[in-house]
Amino acid sequence: MTVPLWRALLSRDRMCRFPGCGRTRHLVVHHIQHWAEGGPTEPGNLVLLCRAHHWAVHEGGCRLEGRAPRALVFRRPDGSLLPRVPVPLEVPEDPAASLKSRHLKLGLEIDSETNRPGWCGESMDYDLAVAGLQEAEDGKVRLFAW
Repeated sequence: MTVPLWRALLSRDRMCRFPGCGRTRHLVVHHIQHWAEGGPTEPGNLVLLCRAHHWAVHEGGCRLEGRAPRALVFRRPDGSLLPRVPVPLEVPEDPAASLKSRHLKLGLEIDSETNRPGWCGESMDYDLAVAGLQEAEDGKVRLFAW
């Protein structure tokens, strides 16, 4: 593995290519067709994986097929297809400050009293609240029967 080839792979892949991972540190180069079986050490046969997913492909039974960078297919140990998932969003350097800034722009004032119940003080039933929100989103708003 040459330094220019490593830099090219890092520039192309930027992160672990396993669906949904997105790790950017401790990456290793994986040969899609193993080099011991005649797989070339060239960009179309190489992909960056984090150590955990490199292990999953070599020892954990997952399979990686296709050609990099676009025609990659990942399979579970049972052979079923792992669906493509979006890359996780980039986390700001200071997430709390970023969130506060967004809230200010929206005119939201969130403080330690925001989530305080306005009734007798019993704890919030979050499962019930989320179920109600999901039903409202589905257009199936109805009264709950206790």
